[in-house]
Amino acid sequence: MRVLLSAYACEPGSGSEPGLGWGLATAVAAYCEVTVITRANNRPAIEAALESHDGPAPRFAYYDLPAAVLAAKRTLLRARGYHYVWQLGARRLARELHADSPVNVAHHVTFVSMAAPSACAGLGVPFVWGPVGGGERVPPGMRGCLSPRARAYEAARSAAFVAATADPVVRATARAARVAYGTTPDSAAALRRMGAPRVEVLQGIGSDAVDDTPAPAGPAAEGTYLVTVGRLLGWKGVELAVRAFARSGLESRGVHLVVIGDGPERARLVRAAREASVPDAVEFAGAQPRMRTLAAIAGATALVHPSLHDSGGMVCLEAMARGVPVIALDAGGPGVLLREGGGVLVPPTGCEEAVDGIARAMAGVVSDPDAAVRMGQAGARVFASRYEWGAVARAWMARYEALLADRPTGAGGLPRA
Repeated sequence: MRVLLSAYACEPGSGSEPGLGWGLATAVAAYCEVTVITRANNRPAIEAALESHDGPAPRFAYYDLPAAVLAAKRTLLRARGYHYVWQLGARRLARELHADSPVNVAHHVTFVSMAAPSACAGLGVPFVWGPVGGGERVPPGMRGCLSPRARAYEAARSAAFVAATADPVVRATARAARVAYGTTPDSAAALRRMGAPRVEVLQGIGSDAVDDTPAPAGPAAEGTYLVTVGRLLGWKGVELAVRAFARSGLESRGVHLVVIGDGPERARLVRAAREASVPDAVEFAGAQPRMRTLAAIAGATALVHPSLHDSGGMVCLEAMARGVPVIALDAGGPGVLLREGGGVLVPPTGCEEAVDGIARAMAGVVSDPDAAVRMGQAGARVFASRYEWGAVARAWMARYEALLADRPTGAGGLPRA
């Protein structure tokens, strides 16, 4: 089988979308012939990684727009606008690759966004779109938790999403998909409204199995601590974590909350910790290198991730891989990832209710270490069976084969037993 992947973001050794593009491409290449269309600026890192890559490797085809358009990325287009135009431009390369060496399946991987077309659409072979996200919204009961800045951002984001999903070019991509995967039920519903003929809910993220290589010490290497990781943006919900930590009473037991990340909400969060009388127990560690962040997650009693509308939740997966329990809102990607175990899902019914629920979960994992260990072990089992790259690749191969054979499928697009 030959598979063509569109992976605009694709970089070894990275997290988030670049790590997804690289991880999926190299994992699937163990089972079939894979060609990846990606950006030219990813080439140095990819070629360096391929020198030490074990096993079959994908073939990479690099594409970027003319220099004048690339310059506009920094001013007019920005990253998302450039990505939209890049996908249109890369269609010619996709057609050339298919003509030179015909593929059986074309699959769009990154960006994980339904707000842009895909270079892989319209090749005359089964086209898989996604998983893609963007349809997630702040739960109605949680909108009052946001700062004025964050509320303005959410209003602009919602308007941009409505415009993007009404775009005839994007809607044509949805209609062209033999199957479209939404990262969450909200995104799946948006795909159906856009005209995708067949839609499934699927979290498409994955990660490597954790090895035994010692990691550098994290920003909080000693003592008992909880950790939250992410950009300090309103919708990430970090203020809920700070307020819940104060309400949990764990400061009096010498427990700390470590906040890894930076962003425009930092000053508000520092003020929230001070007003809640826990300024010395909340450590704002700033942005950290990936390995230090992973080390901090591995050493934590729990990861606290009260994001209001993550499409995915890669940091939750990193915690699950390490047997660290996750405390999250039952919303967006984390609500899908943790459905089978690995943490505590707090209903996002209101700000105070969410703070209370997170506080109880924080106190619970600290007060009952054995239960926390069992919870973490459950998450590790879910990770190994569903989200370790080998398992992800095998599941994709089953989906591709069912698609080509036109066999009925069940949950997640997998063939029915």
